[in-house]
Amino acid sequence: MSARYDARIVAERPRDGACVQILRLHGGGGTMSRKARYFHDLLGELPEPLQRAIHHCVAACKPHHCPRPYASDWREELYHEAACAACEALVKYDPSKGDLYEFGVLLIGQRLRRFCDGVWAAARCECEWPRDEETGEEVELEDRCAVVELEARAFEGHVRELLSQLGGVNQQVGEWYLLEGWSEREIAERLGCSQQAVSKRLQRVMAYVRSRLGVDVRRERRGDSGEESG
Repeated sequence: MSARYDARIVAERPRDGACVQILRLHGGGGTMSRKARYFHDLLGELPEPLQRAIHHCVAACKPHHCPRPYASDWREELYHEAACAACEALVKYDPSKGDLYEFGVLLIGQRLRRFCDGVWAAARCECEWPRDEETGEEVELEDRCAVVELEARAFEGHVRELLSQLGGVNQQVGEWYLLEGWSEREIAERLGCSQQAVSKRLQRVMAYVRSRLGVDVRRERRGDSGEESG
């Protein structure tokens, strides 16, 4: 079949089949795919009025002004949206009700406006990426969450090392309480002793660890005060 269509051919062929035929040219499976080829290379497969409508609508979006997330492929994104809308126009077009070019401009323009409005609305909420004052290069931001996680793991490793120096029951009780979050009651049940005995042992363990670190290493745990005050 010729890559060129006129209103008569479009009117005669099945509407769904026309759209599927165009879509398959973009990667198969009935969906548009950016991986097959760039969309502007495939415009020759569409009716000439729709080709003009696509170029007209994309140009109206001023593609040289692009939002930061699409800095390298904004024009391609616009052509992708326009090509999808052109296929929709090809399916819905009724030659008895007007010109294919005008109908294409209407549908393509509507889709591009919705697309651009959404992208630019999100882009306006973004701050400019910080740059080095001297070089103008983008500055890599520190991931505070990652830093805190690393610091926490390093601290935990230090506490575990100190507890290993105690050895025996003191080491086990300290690990259960400080590193695994067990309550005094749970430890007492596991050891088969009183909670008071566990509390006294933990006081010795905590005093040892604090003396080495100079900080309170006891984890804040919901419900500890109620369990350990009795």
